[in-house]
Amino acid sequence: MIYGNLLAGIIILFGCILAAGLYIAGIRLRKRLEETEGSISKVMLSALGIPAVLTVLVVSVYTALRYVAVIPEIGLEILDSIYIQVLFIIIGALILAIFVKNLLELYAKNIASRTSSGFDDKLVHFLLSIYGYVIGIGTFFLLLSILKVDITPLLATGGVAGIIIGLAAQDTFGNFFSGAMIAADQPFREGDRIEILGVIGDVQSVGPRSTRIKTLDNQLVTIPNNILTENMLTNFALPDVTLKIRINIGVGYDSDIELVRRTLMEVAKQAVSDNMILDDPAPAIYFLEFGDSALMFQLLVWSDRYDNAFDVRNYLNTRIHAAFKSSGIEIPYPQMDIHMKNTPTIFK
Repeated sequence: MIYGNLLAGIIILFGCILAAGLYIAGIRLRKRLEETEGSISKVMLSALGIPAVLTVLVVSVYTALRYVAVIPEIGLEILDSIYIQVLFIIIGALILAIFVKNLLELYAKNIASRTSSGFDDKLVHFLLSIYGYVIGIGTFFLLLSILKVDITPLLATGGVAGIIIGLAAQDTFGNFFSGAMIAADQPFREGDRIEILGVIGDVQSVGPRSTRIKTLDNQLVTIPNNILTENMLTNFALPDVTLKIRINIGVGYDSDIELVRRTLMEVAKQAVSDNMILDDPAPAIYFLEFGDSALMFQLLVWSDRYDNAFDVRNYLNTRIHAAFKSSGIEIPYPQMDIHMKNTPTIFK
C-alpha cells in the first residue's frame, strides 16, 4: 500500500516537473520565434506548448490513480470503464483545439504575414473560422462510436427531419457558408470602411452568421453575411487607404476661365501646405461642361485617409467660397429667363 502511494506521488511529481519544463521551454521557443525568421517546424513546436503541458498532467494523474492503494474497487472500475474513455476524448478534443488554434495563429504571425502572396492569410483566416466546428462534429461522432450508439436510425430520422430543418434554417445555413466565403476571400477586414446597399460604416466584427458595422452616425448595424456576398460592396480601405475626392463647382458664364483655374489651384496648394490633401498625386482641375446656369468645374484631390473626406470637403468648400468672393468670381444659382411676346388685347 505504501509502495503504491509512494509510486503515485512520484508519478505526479515527475509529471508536474515535466509539465513545468515544457511550459518554460514553450515560452522561450516563442520568444526565439519572434526574434528570428520562423519555419513550419518551429511554429509547430511552439504551438505544442500548452497542449503538451495539459497532456502530461492528464496522463500523470490517470497513471498515478492506478497505483494509489486507497482507491476503492469501484474507483478502479470507473478508471477502466467507457466513461473514462469519454472523458479522455473530450479532454483530447480540447487539447487538439488549443493546438490547432495556436498553430494557425503562430503560422499567420510568423510565416503567412511575411509572404508576398495573400493566399496564406486568407487560408488561415478561413481555417480559424471553421476549425472549432470540424473538431466538435468529429468529437461528437467519435463519442457516439465509443458509446456504441447506433446512428443508423438517427440518420434515417434525420433525413426527414433534416429536410424540414434545412428548409426552416435555409437562411441560417446560407449565412454560415457566406461567412466561410468571406473568411476565405476576405473582401474586407475588421476596421475597414465599406458601403453596402447604401449603408456606410466601419467593420466591427465578422461572425459566422452576420457582420457588424458601425455607421458614420455611430449606430451599430448587423448585416447577414449572405447579403454581403450577394450584393456589390465597396471597400474604401483597399487597395490602400488613400481616397480621391471630387469637388464640383459652378461659376457664371461671364467668368474668366483661367482666373477660375488659378484660384482653385491656389486653394489646393494651401490645402497641401496645411496637410489636408496629398501633393502626390497632384491636385487637378477640369472644365467639365456648360451647365444650364453655370460653367461646371471639378477640383480633384487625394486624401491620405479615407475617413476624413468630410473634413477635406468642408476645408475646400469654405476656402473656395472665400477665394471666389475675393476674386469677384460669381457662383450662380439656378435661374430661368422668360421672354413674353406682345399679344393682341382681347378685352378693351
